[in-house]
Amino acid sequence: MLVRLLFLALLLLVGPAASARPPAEWQFQDWNVATATAERNNKPLFVLFGFEECPYCAYLYKHGMDSSEVRSKYQANTVLTYYDTRAHRPDETVRLPGGATMSHAQFIQQFRAYPTPSWIFLSDKGTVLKADRGSKSSSGQLLSDLDAALAAR
Repeated sequence: MLVRLLFLALLLLVGPAASARPPAEWQFQDWNVATATAERNNKPLFVLFGFEECPYCAYLYKHGMDSSEVRSKYQANTVLTYYDTRAHRPDETVRLPGGATMSHAQFIQQFRAYPTPSWIFLSDKGTVLKADRGSKSSSGQLLSDLDAALAAR
Protein backbone atom coordinates (compact mmCIF):
# COMPACT_ATOMS: atom_id res chain seq x y z
CA MET A 1 0.00 0.00 0.00
CA LEU A 2 2.84 2.36 0.85
CA VAL A 3 4.40 1.69 -2.56
CA ARG A 4 1.14 2.63 -4.28
CA LEU A 5 0.88 5.85 -2.29
CA LEU A 6 4.46 6.79 -3.10
CA PHE A 7 3.90 5.99 -6.77
CA LEU A 8 0.74 8.10 -6.84
CA ALA A 9 2.52 10.98 -5.09
CA LEU A 10 5.34 10.80 -7.63
CA LEU A 11 2.89 10.93 -10.51
CA LEU A 12 1.17 13.94 -9.00
CA LEU A 13 4.50 15.70 -8.55
CA VAL A 14 5.67 14.90 -12.07
CA GLY A 15 2.60 16.65 -13.34
CA PRO A 16 -0.87 16.08 -14.61
CA ALA A 17 0.51 15.49 -18.08
CA ALA A 18 0.57 11.75 -17.37
CA SER A 19 -2.05 10.37 -19.72
CA ALA A 20 -3.49 6.91 -19.42
CA ARG A 21 -4.79 6.38 -22.90
CA PRO A 22 -4.42 2.75 -23.90
CA PRO A 23 -1.57 2.02 -26.30
CA ALA A 24 -2.65 2.82 -29.89
CA GLU A 25 -0.70 -0.13 -31.31
CA TRP A 26 -3.04 -2.51 -29.48
CA GLN A 27 -5.83 -1.32 -31.80
CA PHE A 28 -8.69 -1.45 -29.30
CA GLN A 29 -12.08 -1.37 -31.00
CA ASP A 30 -15.16 0.59 -30.08
CA TRP A 31 -17.35 -1.36 -27.65
CA ASN A 32 -20.23 -2.03 -30.08
CA VAL A 33 -17.91 -3.00 -32.94
CA ALA A 34 -15.88 -5.28 -30.66
CA THR A 35 -18.88 -7.13 -29.21
CA ALA A 36 -20.30 -7.73 -32.70
CA THR A 37 -16.89 -8.91 -33.95
CA ALA A 38 -16.51 -11.30 -31.00
CA GLU A 39 -19.92 -12.82 -31.69
CA ARG A 40 -19.36 -13.07 -35.43
CA ASN A 41 -15.88 -14.61 -35.13
CA ASN A 42 -16.59 -16.79 -32.07
CA LYS A 43 -13.68 -15.16 -30.20
CA PRO A 44 -13.36 -14.04 -26.60
CA LEU A 45 -13.66 -10.34 -25.89
CA PHE A 46 -10.84 -8.75 -23.88
CA VAL A 47 -12.30 -5.78 -22.01
CA LEU A 48 -9.77 -3.41 -20.46
CA PHE A 49 -11.31 -1.03 -17.91
CA GLY A 50 -9.59 2.27 -17.23
CA PHE A 51 -9.88 6.02 -17.45
CA GLU A 52 -7.64 8.70 -18.86
CA GLU A 53 -6.26 10.11 -15.60
CA CYS A 54 -5.61 6.68 -14.03
CA PRO A 55 -1.96 6.55 -12.89
CA TYR A 56 -1.98 2.78 -12.49
CA CYS A 57 -3.32 2.41 -16.03
CA ALA A 58 -0.43 4.49 -17.33
CA TYR A 59 1.98 2.22 -15.47
CA LEU A 60 0.38 -0.92 -16.95
CA TYR A 61 0.55 0.49 -20.48
CA LYS A 62 4.21 1.40 -20.09
CA HIS A 63 5.44 -1.70 -18.25
CA GLY A 64 3.04 -4.54 -19.02
CA MET A 65 1.57 -3.83 -22.41
CA ASP A 66 4.79 -2.72 -24.06
CA SER A 67 5.68 -6.23 -25.24
CA SER A 68 5.03 -6.94 -28.92
CA GLU A 69 4.76 -10.65 -28.05
CA VAL A 70 1.91 -9.97 -25.60
CA ARG A 71 0.17 -7.63 -28.03
CA SER A 72 0.44 -10.16 -30.90
CA LYS A 73 -1.02 -12.98 -28.81
CA TYR A 74 -3.91 -10.84 -27.62
CA GLN A 75 -4.65 -9.58 -31.14
CA ALA A 76 -4.55 -13.12 -32.57
CA ASN A 77 -6.74 -14.74 -29.92
CA THR A 78 -9.19 -12.09 -28.71
CA VAL A 79 -11.17 -9.08 -29.80
CA LEU A 80 -9.84 -6.04 -27.95
CA THR A 81 -11.94 -3.28 -26.48
CA TYR A 82 -11.20 -0.52 -24.00
CA TYR A 83 -13.99 0.62 -21.70
CA ASP A 84 -13.51 4.07 -20.18
CA THR A 85 -15.24 3.81 -16.82
CA ARG A 86 -15.78 7.57 -16.55
CA ALA A 87 -17.01 8.32 -20.07
CA HIS A 88 -20.55 6.95 -19.69
CA ARG A 89 -23.72 8.07 -17.94
CA PRO A 90 -24.83 5.68 -15.14
CA ASP A 91 -28.11 4.95 -16.96
CA GLU A 92 -26.50 4.43 -20.39
CA THR A 93 -27.29 0.97 -21.81
CA VAL A 94 -24.48 -1.50 -22.42
CA ARG A 95 -25.10 -4.49 -24.72
CA LEU A 96 -23.06 -7.58 -23.93
CA PRO A 97 -22.04 -10.30 -26.35
CA GLY A 98 -24.99 -12.65 -26.56
CA GLY A 99 -27.52 -9.81 -26.39
CA ALA A 100 -28.01 -9.15 -22.67
CA THR A 101 -28.24 -5.47 -21.75
CA MET A 102 -27.69 -3.53 -18.56
CA SER A 103 -27.00 0.01 -17.45
CA HIS A 104 -23.44 1.33 -17.31
CA ALA A 105 -23.69 1.42 -13.49
CA GLN A 106 -24.79 -2.24 -13.41
CA PHE A 107 -22.04 -3.16 -15.87
CA ILE A 108 -19.34 -1.53 -13.74
CA GLN A 109 -20.70 -3.19 -10.59
CA GLN A 110 -21.30 -6.67 -12.04
CA PHE A 111 -17.85 -6.90 -13.62
CA ARG A 112 -16.16 -5.06 -10.73
CA ALA A 113 -14.32 -2.66 -13.03
CA TYR A 114 -12.72 -0.81 -10.10
CA PRO A 115 -9.96 -0.44 -9.13
CA THR A 116 -8.54 0.30 -12.55
CA PRO A 117 -6.90 -1.00 -14.52
CA SER A 118 -8.99 -4.14 -14.47
CA TRP A 119 -9.89 -6.52 -17.23
CA ILE A 120 -12.23 -9.31 -18.09
CA PHE A 121 -12.39 -11.87 -20.84
CA LEU A 122 -15.95 -12.51 -22.00
CA SER A 123 -17.00 -15.39 -24.22
CA ASP A 124 -18.80 -14.57 -27.45
CA LYS A 125 -21.99 -15.37 -25.47
CA GLY A 126 -21.18 -12.92 -22.64
CA THR A 127 -19.98 -15.26 -19.88
CA VAL A 128 -16.86 -14.41 -17.91
CA LEU A 129 -13.88 -16.60 -18.82
CA LYS A 130 -11.32 -14.80 -16.64
CA ALA A 131 -11.17 -11.56 -14.69
CA ASP A 132 -8.39 -9.63 -13.02
CA ARG A 133 -8.77 -6.72 -10.67
CA GLY A 134 -6.26 -4.03 -9.89
CA SER A 135 -2.96 -2.99 -11.25
CA LYS A 136 -0.99 -6.07 -12.18
CA SER A 137 1.56 -4.77 -14.56
CA SER A 138 3.76 -7.53 -15.93
CA SER A 139 3.60 -8.92 -19.42
CA GLY A 140 3.93 -12.37 -17.85
CA GLN A 141 0.71 -11.86 -15.88
CA LEU A 142 -1.09 -10.67 -18.99
CA LEU A 143 0.01 -13.79 -20.87
CA SER A 144 -1.00 -16.01 -17.95
CA ASP A 145 -4.46 -14.42 -17.86
CA LEU A 146 -4.85 -14.88 -21.62
CA ASP A 147 -3.89 -18.56 -21.34
CA ALA A 148 -6.42 -19.06 -18.51
CA ALA A 149 -9.20 -17.36 -20.49
CA LEU A 150 -8.51 -19.44 -23.59
CA ALA A 151 -8.45 -22.64 -21.53
CA ALA A 152 -11.84 -21.71 -20.01
CA ARG A 153 -13.48 -21.54 -23.44
